[in-house]
Amino acid sequence: MGSFNIQFRKRIVLPAAACCWGAAMVAMVLLTADASAWTMRTANLMTRWSMVGGVPQIDSNNVWTAYPRMQMRRPDAGLWRNLNGVWQFQRCGSATEALPTGNLTGNILVPFPIESAISGMMAKDYVYAWYRKNITLPTAWQTGKKILLHFEGVDYQAQIFVNGSIIAQHQGGYDRFTVDITRFLVNGGAGNQVLTLRVWDPTDQNGNYCPIGKQRYSTGGIPGGIFYTSTTGIWRNVWMEAVPPNVYIASLKITPVVDSTLVHVTVQLAGDSVASQLTGMELYAFAKDKQRGMWGVDSLSATATTDLTVRLCALNLWWPDRPFLYDLGIYMKKAGRFVDSVQSYFGMRKVQNTAFANKRRITINGQPIFLFGPLDQGFWPDGIYTPPSEVAMKSDLDTLKAYGMNGLRKHVKVETDYYYWLCDSIGLMVEQDMPSIQGAPSAAGFTNFNRELDSLVIQHYNHPSIVMWIVYNEGWGQPVQATVTTNVNHVMALDPTRLVNESSGWNFYPVGHVYDNHNYPAPGNPNANAAYVIQDGEFGGIRLNTTAMDAHEWANGSSWGYADQTSQAGYESTFQGYCQTLLTYKNGVAGVAGAIYTQTTDCETECNGLLTYDRALSKGRPAQNKVGSDLIVDHPAVTAVVPPCATIQAAFFNVPSIGFEKAMTASALRIAKVRISGNAITISLAGSNVKSISNLRIVNARGQKVFTTITSNAKTISVPIGTMAKGVYFVELNNGTAQQRMRCVVR
Repeated sequence: MGSFNIQFRKRIVLPAAACCWGAAMVAMVLLTADASAWTMRTANLMTRWSMVGGVPQIDSNNVWTAYPRMQMRRPDAGLWRNLNGVWQFQRCGSATEALPTGNLTGNILVPFPIESAISGMMAKDYVYAWYRKNITLPTAWQTGKKILLHFEGVDYQAQIFVNGSIIAQHQGGYDRFTVDITRFLVNGGAGNQVLTLRVWDPTDQNGNYCPIGKQRYSTGGIPGGIFYTSTTGIWRNVWMEAVPPNVYIASLKITPVVDSTLVHVTVQLAGDSVASQLTGMELYAFAKDKQRGMWGVDSLSATATTDLTVRLCALNLWWPDRPFLYDLGIYMKKAGRFVDSVQSYFGMRKVQNTAFANKRRITINGQPIFLFGPLDQGFWPDGIYTPPSEVAMKSDLDTLKAYGMNGLRKHVKVETDYYYWLCDSIGLMVEQDMPSIQGAPSAAGFTNFNRELDSLVIQHYNHPSIVMWIVYNEGWGQPVQATVTTNVNHVMALDPTRLVNESSGWNFYPVGHVYDNHNYPAPGNPNANAAYVIQDGEFGGIRLNTTAMDAHEWANGSSWGYADQTSQAGYESTFQGYCQTLLTYKNGVAGVAGAIYTQTTDCETECNGLLTYDRALSKGRPAQNKVGSDLIVDHPAVTAVVPPCATIQAAFFNVPSIGFEKAMTASALRIAKVRISGNAITISLAGSNVKSISNLRIVNARGQKVFTTITSNAKTISVPIGTMAKGVYFVELNNGTAQQRMRCVVR
């Protein structure tokens, strides 16, 4: 973040009624009055997504319009509003400066940081900031709704005011947060509602106070070396959402269990009166596809935190070469109607540190995969921390796939959920760094680092592409060994489904799953260690130093790389040579299991990227880079995709305009008989619709589930009882509004 003082303000008028709408259209309605007040600046370099031939390509009425949280999507587009666009803004003098009134003195394009050219500011001398916006809620939002305000990323501290009252404060530049603004609205939500933020961002100017990654404060020029321009203020999406007021689905925790062909889904509910709403409330989880095909279902009586287990009738694994994703629907039903629902997704994959021929390998679904990709810094010449658009962000990732790479290391930065959704979707394994503190943390720094470390793991737990957490980078902010061990063990306990890397490079302490070596420019050959995955966590850094490159370097006279080549052929040969060396190390005594090449793109003066900073040129031809990658990247054979086993009733997808689901259709399907014989419980079904989709389960006398299945294609279901203790059990059938329960005894 950077050292700043600012104030932002913006006026928007939302549509008067909720309806289906395109994000681009709504943004135009919201921002037309202010758009003329914003002018994009020109940085040393601009990408093709922001400027072509001196002509701006950014539409201020159409900025970052995709739904921000792809794993928590409500089905009705009328229930969310994109608040990106032109805001009012001005400098703020201190943490105690009075809340401003009236129009602010400047304008800025959100969600681009103040230092960026796209923001219209390109300023580097702020510590405090005000953002402000006037909001008019749609009529349909003004009664019977709770209004949630979502910030995907604000650097570093944000104080939120609504209609003059401070209602929340958040610290953390890399985690998202949500504020309920409902009770602070005036006039029942009708008319203008004034939203104001005060932002404070110390970067590295307040001691080692907070995680900052590669950001460094600089009032003149650029920081230089391996550090880059800081980011201040709002730098990821801002949006708001209408949800049911009394109880709604607040979050999901999704844990695939490949060996058992099931997925655990923990549903967290929130609202004004959750406890009083739970009587008669049911939660459903469907593993499905977009055409109503279903792989599995589970349902339970709702509690504030409900653990559902969806057993899959067909196992389609997630691989980098075939990143299969199941859709996941979560539905909350009461009194024959669905109160709330969210759409999500998950990938079935298992990550392990496994011994093969006395060498530790990263394994995906039990198969060794050499993880190879770049150190991905996530900086942009025109947007700094914020890519110009979703399309620009995807372009970087598509390039890595074209180079034959199967992963990346997201380096001391955390991206928006949309980024990880892209990695999930196109098949890139992510080694995710925790952003570093600059040096030895202060007491407050320890607290801030640990809090944001927890947020990183918890908020991004559901993404199948993330296969490794990296707690420290080299010695940056790394405390004493005992504290490091405590923190790494904490992350391993918080998420036992992934590998944990204590430190990429520098001080190695015997904790976690990975021994990580840094070596420049050629890859290193670490000593063998039978207990740890061995990785070259950084190597490479070739600069292509030619006249053609000069126009694409941020500051040509200050440009540098770890190794120089003066021709494209020389660059390609060197890159391929490094990959050949890695192949030797992979097959050698140490058994190197992964390698991270520095880096995806040039970053300011550091010109050792696969691409130039403006993404205009590739240093090596993609096909030739792929020749190197193909030497070391593994491609396990994958089986054909197994189609869904059943069809969900159409009523699940009849979404009324308010966005909440209608009741399931009742059926004559029923339990005809329950019989215990030998080692099985045999359940016979009868009725006019025995092939309808139903959820059948067996619970013990304490209500604990011991078996669940779907009943789409069988009149008789046999359940083994070998692992069931003696006692009373209940067979329960839930088919839409029809529910049935029968008692049986295992003796």
